[in-house]
Amino acid sequence: MRMNTLFEKALAIQYPWFIKEIRFDEGQKQLDIFIDFRRGPPLSTRTRDRGARVNSRPTTPLTRYGDT
Repeated sequence: MRMNTLFEKALAIQYPWFIKEIRFDEGQKQLDIFIDFRRGPPLSTRTRDRGARVNSRPTTPLTRYGDT
């Protein structure tokens, strides 16, 4: 099993999301997991029957938890 697949299963990451990269810095004892999504898949909304599309990436980095 690939490392990315193992972490996707452990973290319950589902399509259209996927783990793009995993980095481990042994000296700093830090594990970074980069999550991305595939562009354009339809997403259902609770208020409407029509789907929305994922077409853009966030412009700011996501918050990292566990930083000291």
